[in-house]
Amino acid sequence: MFPAKIYLLLQEASKPQCTAIRINEIQMLLEEAVRKNSFPKDQDSFEYIVSTLFNEGLENLEKNPNALIDLFPVFAMLCGNRNQSRVARIDWDILDLTKK
Repeated sequence: MFPAKIYLLLQEASKPQCTAIRINEIQMLLEEAVRKNSFPKDQDSFEYIVSTLFNEGLENLEKNPNALIDLFPVFAMLCGNRNQSRVARIDWDILDLTKK
């Protein structure tokens, strides 16, 4: 999955109007990206990390509205497209663009 798509999904899930159904779809998309992009030996642990961080980020949105967005680098590394490496490279420019 491309980093920009990951960022947009995290942003969408962070919005108060995002429905439980859509949040579940977003989580499934992120987990699917892990399965498609990781080496077989890493899939279970990476999927667990993504699932746990996503759920804990959601639980903390009330305290920190940026809880999911702040975790973007981790989601990008685990869900992003790889070129034969264990984790994807982070597109740090996406974070710079969101501050403008």
